[in-house]
Amino acid sequence: MYICYLDESGTPQIGANTSHFVLLGLAIPDIKWKEYDRQILERKTAFQLSGVEIHTAWLLRDYPEQKRISEFGRLGHEDRKKAILSIRAFNLARSRTQRQQRELLKNYKHTSDYAHLTIEERKAFLNSIADTINSWKDAALFAEAQDKAKAQPVNAFDVAFEQVVTRFNTFPGARGQAMGMTVQDNNQTVSSLLTANMRRYHKEGTIWSKIDRIKNRFDRSGDRMVGIRHYTGRVKCSGEICKEHGRVW
Repeated sequence: MYICYLDESGTPQIGANTSHFVLLGLAIPDIKWKEYDRQILERKTAFQLSGVEIHTAWLLRDYPEQKRISEFGRLGHEDRKKAILSIRAFNLARSRTQRQQRELLKNYKHTSDYAHLTIEERKAFLNSIADTINSWKDAALFAEAQDKAKAQPVNAFDVAFEQVVTRFNTFPGARGQAMGMTVQDNNQTVSSLLTANMRRYHKEGTIWSKIDRIKNRFDRSGDRMVGIRHYTGRVKCSGEICKEHGRVW
């Protein structure tokens, strides 16, 4: 089976603060997920970014505080962070409008995890991630990019989602796999919309193709939905997932 992870860049609303809206899907074989995840973690650890989410736009921003620190590039990572935090604390204490303060806080929040890296190191890190993904010969990318200045008055997210899902739907079969699964970023705002769209695709198809199978039932642990459902009827299951979720039957 192929797993296609979906994520977006920019906002679909016309007039918002981005010129483009992009929805991208990265599809990999399920049996390779653990190995590929290990490779990405290895690259992140090399730059002291393990456990940190990668946001390219924030990584590539200018961090002006670094220019104020003498020989910043020669300092160790911990000393760099301490110096950056000291300057940022001073900046936050200065008088400014509420809007300026909110923007500054937002900037510091999204860049704090990367502040120990110079711009050259941040670029090198992103290149290492791109090179790693490029080495996955059994992976595939699906994307829809929209120039909002030329957009028609339609729901941009719906259009992008339909485009990407339609292309991915035909991909597993072409690679000799029977099934594929799409996984959306953890975003409660759009989850109900995507579920409704997928149910419509299952019933009516998309503009270009018929969606053959959609699983709309999942296991539950208390009030939390579990992404993998293992149905065994009345047959007892000793699998680790079932035991973890308290489902022994």
